[in-house]
Amino acid sequence: MWEAITKTSYTNASSDLDLVIDLATSDAADPACEFLESFMSPIRLDAELSFPGRKEVHWKEWKSAADPLLVKSLDAVALVPRAELRQG
Repeated sequence: MWEAITKTSYTNASSDLDLVIDLATSDAADPACEFLESFMSPIRLDAELSFPGRKEVHWKEWKSAADPLLVKSLDAVALVPRAELRQG
């Protein structure tokens, strides 16, 4: 987007593609991660899973055994138990 607006190059060979995956339900998190793991791309994918309520978790953290998880929202960053996100 910035390149199109400013006509200046911001990407290079080590750039990644930032994605936000909006999940309809928390049950969609695991399939979304499976898709990201299997996706063959010439560039690295960096994705946040956006759970209902605008709670975002990095997809690799979701795939890990971490608990609690680092959750970002529009106005806060917090450690949240994995079970709380599964309930949403």
